[in-house]
Formats: sequence, C-alpha cells, structure tokens
Amino acid sequence: MTSPSQPPAHFRRGAVPDAHQARRAATVLDLATGLRGRALDYGCGWGDLTARLAPQFDEIVGVDADADRVAFAQAEYAPLQFSLCAAERTGFADQSFDAIFSIVVVPFVPSADQYLDECRRLVRPGGTLVIMFPNPESLRMSIRRWRGKIAQGRAMIDQAERRQDEILRRQQGQQPPPEEPTAMPAGATQAPGESP
Repeated sequence: MTSPSQPPAHFRRGAVPDAHQARRAATVLDLATGLRGRALDYGCGWGDLTARLAPQFDEIVGVDADADRVAFAQAEYAPLQFSLCAAERTGFADQSFDAIFSIVVVPFVPSADQYLDECRRLVRPGGTLVIMFPNPESLRMSIRRWRGKIAQGRAMIDQAERRQDEILRRQQGQQPPPEEPTAMPAGATQAPGESP
C-alpha cells in the first residue's frame, strides 16, 4: 500500500484529532480496557493509535506494510517501536503477544485468511485479538467469505439429517412436517428409493 509522503496534521504527536480519529481512538481504548502485557498494533498506519495504547501495556510494537507510514511513526512517536512487515507475515515468534490490535486492516490485506492465521499464530493462549471493521456490512461479508466452506458443509449435513428424518417418518407411516423446498447441494446424492 502506498501513502502520501506527509500524513494529515492530526496524526502528529499532540495534535487535536479529527472527529473520525477521535471516535476510533475512543472505541479502541474502550475495547482495550483491562488488557496488559505485550501488545501488537498489526497495521499501525501512522502510529497514532499505537501511541494512545502504549501507556497501558508493558510493551507495544506497531507494524505496517507501508514504509512511509512506518518511517513517520518511528520519527513522530519515538521511542515506541515501529517496523515494516509483509502484509500477512510479521516475523515475530509464535505466541509473542498478549493482545493484538487490527484496526480497519482486514479489508485492505491481499489475503484475510493469511493475515488472520498470522494473528492466531502470534497471540498467546488466553490472549486477546481486537479487530475493527469500517462498517458492519464489511464484517458480515468477511465472515461469510471466511466461513463459507464451513457453512456449506454444515448446510449439507443439516439437509442430510432432514432427509434422513423424512425417510424414517415415511417408513413409520408419518407425514414429514411442511418445509420450504430446498435445493440439493452440488455433489449430493439421493437415498435409494427416494423421490426428488
């Protein structure tokens, strides 16, 4: 991701944040209440949220895939640690962090699956992963995409169980409950003697 050579003025240390930035920071700080230990701001951007979170953690590190943003954060928010990383790989050891913050990052990475796998690899057992999305619809779309295969598998199992129930009822001379017609999943087959 490329960025302008200079960030907006409200990202500078001590600057008054704009309304959006203030709402975002308030939400993140609220979600971080009570968290301690070592934290990672994965996709830290200009570093402003990393700096806001820093007082409550023993250590916090900000990483981003954008070299201009990392350079700004290093200069503006020293002595906090900021470094460049690949979009879906940080280079930290497994289970390195008690808390990981991903604030409006997932919609912009090339592979959400790889990015989230990296988050899972980095967070310690019992740790916390805070993920924010720009709006609820993008969250719903991401969840649908990530869980698509699982959901399809569950739907096939549910449908197979309903069909088994229907067969048992027919064998016992009972009428199945009225249901909306459902399409058979691709690759599924009918039980012998069952009508379509």
